[in-house]
Amino acid sequence: MSDKKTIEEFNGEVEQADWSMLKDHHKRGALFEVSLNLNLAEVANAFAKDYSSIVKLWLDDGDLVKVDDDRATKFAQDEFKKIANFLIVQPYVLIQMIECQ
Repeated sequence: MSDKKTIEEFNGEVEQADWSMLKDHHKRGALFEVSLNLNLAEVANAFAKDYSSIVKLWLDDGDLVKVDDDRATKFAQDEFKKIANFLIVQPYVLIQMIECQ
């Protein structure tokens, strides 16, 4: 059996996070925001399996972006409010905003 997770396994690991849980990952440049147009677990799967050509397409299209300082400042305004679903794919943390934001 492969040590790589499946999309279904990633789906089962999605949790919600507030900024206090994410800020250190932003500081080290490892926090990426996934567009609502994409499935968070599928993006995590692409990272885990090193599908760099797909990841590059998402980056180029703006469906995947590194969280910048302006966005981080906005998130920090209410540090303990749940803002996003997240998955960890070492060394990265992928977030997808909760739709009611």
